Amino acid sequence: MKGILLLFLAMWCLQTTMAQYILRENFDYPQGQLAGNNGWRQIDSSDAQPIQVAAGGLHLDGYAFSDSDEKAIRFNPSIQSAEALYHKFSSPITAGAFYLSFLVKVDRATSLNNDRPEDFMSISSSTRYTTRARLSAVESTPDTYKFRLTWGADKREYRETDDLTYGTTYLVVLKYNRKEGRDNDEISLYTFDDLVPQKEPASAAIAPFGYTGDIDPGSVNLSQLNARTTKAAQDITIDGMIAGNSWSAIVGSGVDVITFHVGETADKKRGNVGFLHSINMTAPIDSFVTLIKPKLWRVGRYNDAFLLYHRLKNLGVERQLLVLSDLRTEQPYRDIYHKYGYGAMTDSIIHHTQALGLDYEFDIFNEPNRQKDFELSRFMTEIWNPAYRAIKKALPHAVIHGPAISISSVNDPIADSLLMFQFIDTAIAHHTLPDYINWHIQIGYNIADWHMDYTEKIKKHIESKGQSILGTVVGETVRPGSERNTSPAKLVDVFAAAEVGNIPQIHAAWSSSRVYGVSTSIPPVLCGILTDSTGTGRRGAWWTYRFFADTDGRRIACEESPTGSEAFVGIAFKDEDKKVVRALVGLRDTKVKQKGEIVFRHLNTVPYIAQEGKVHLKMWYNDQTEHNVEAFGSESLPLIADEWIDITDNKITIPVTIDEWDAVLIELSQPDSI
Repeated sequence: MKGILLLFLAMWCLQTTMAQYILRENFDYPQGQLAGNNGWRQIDSSDAQPIQVAAGGLHLDGYAFSDSDEKAIRFNPSIQSAEALYHKFSSPITAGAFYLSFLVKVDRATSLNNDRPEDFMSISSSTRYTTRARLSAVESTPDTYKFRLTWGADKREYRETDDLTYGTTYLVVLKYNRKEGRDNDEISLYTFDDLVPQKEPASAAIAPFGYTGDIDPGSVNLSQLNARTTKAAQDITIDGMIAGNSWSAIVGSGVDVITFHVGETADKKRGNVGFLHSINMTAPIDSFVTLIKPKLWRVGRYNDAFLLYHRLKNLGVERQLLVLSDLRTEQPYRDIYHKYGYGAMTDSIIHHTQALGLDYEFDIFNEPNRQKDFELSRFMTEIWNPAYRAIKKALPHAVIHGPAISISSVNDPIADSLLMFQFIDTAIAHHTLPDYINWHIQIGYNIADWHMDYTEKIKKHIESKGQSILGTVVGETVRPGSERNTSPAKLVDVFAAAEVGNIPQIHAAWSSSRVYGVSTSIPPVLCGILTDSTGTGRRGAWWTYRFFADTDGRRIACEESPTGSEAFVGIAFKDEDKKVVRALVGLRDTKVKQKGEIVFRHLNTVPYIAQEGKVHLKMWYNDQTEHNVEAFGSESLPLIADEWIDITDNKITIPVTIDEWDAVLIELSQPDSI
């Protein structure tokens, strides 16, 4: 088990790096008190002079997170005791460098005569009991001030910047380096007023220093506590705050590039995507399903699975996964379960499906680790093993999925995921290893990279035990945020995970999660890509599915990483039969707006789309939308490019600007080949 722990901890560190952002805040709220907005909580307050969201956002050329809403926060207290707030990071930093960047404009600082100035910003440990990297602004001359960075509570342990100018907007980057060992962490500070560097500079405005008492950074604190000896209040404006674990993540590039190597191809498109519930016998209409070609469907308590079986077959769904635990609340299975146990209940369900002539794959239990008083050994003894054996006794060749563990990146992801490896070892010992290992990401970012790495480590662990499985399946994958499954960019991420990671992926959502007031799981809204509670309209996300469904051929390699660049997630295919190249490119999670370039190289390998040194480009902008989108080219899903563009050095470069949650859909062809 120690080996599993070390393996998984290493994997989780990698995933923390992939996540990039652990806080992103542009203060886009109604003007007034900041507290209560999006996780900002009070530390202490005298109920006077609360930190305010105010008009007047900050801008700095080259900083990707410059103001887009003309709002910021302003510290301008007029009394000695005022409000302090904190915001937790999505995950604490336990190893490596941590960066916090923000734009700041100081119009008034702590008096020159104050030798113990109060900080306006600091970093707290994951427990919030210890504060480090306390930042204050101290007057230097009538026209200038300095930033003072203090290690901890002892305000003698500090360093200062050179003089800065009142009224000037600066980008400030605060760095906390979490080093191996004890009492050797370091903090440092960078300041810029123009030409934001895309790589971390070799020297800082405040060079790295530190003292005793390391922490795992877990939250940022904001304070407008007015120092006792200050005669005039501070006046500080802050905007565009990002926390992450790399310089590129928080500073970002003004232009990001995703490059497809058209001459390098991988597997043929599989299209292994599908849904959870989200359909009934009468809705949505057939074409809303058939045109997006789902291959898998996970069914259970939210619709009559047995009655629905033939409709799904007629709609072209190849595989149906029956969630057995959903039926334990339904009669007659409820009584059987309570009287005779889970194995007997499973046996009854199996015989019922056989009598009806229904061919299911079986998902034994939904999210067992979210059940009250869950304990693995009891789950295996009372639930998993009896159900597994009942299925195999009645249907020796039946396909079984499990354990459907729920993993949340904001709760206890390490414990959740270690449980997977404990389950695998226990199942092998009892000869009850499922055919497909499955799990749910209930809250997670950048899911393609997460799922791909996780599935690879699961397969290697099983192989190390001399066993094998058919593959992995992701039963649910949900990103944080109110838009959830209506995000075209998230869907591109889903498709990339399924294709690049060889994962038969089911795209699903919590039944309790509501988008625009409508559940994203209960029938018939197709996990939120259809509008209203009746599923009568198609959001922009439906058209992402449609474009992907209509795309065939072999997958084209992406040069920056298997799934895209730092800002963009993408997937592309070339189809020699249809004589087209198609790509879907979306903005990665935690990115808010990105200028970039989409590059297709080695176009000499696809001569069927070139003509006289040009290629025909069609590109649609794929919005995250609340309302119905009728078709490509409409006002809500506009055709933003329809033109011949020059091929230079066997490549084309397509400039784009993509907003948060959105994507673009691209087709390269010759006119007579469409």
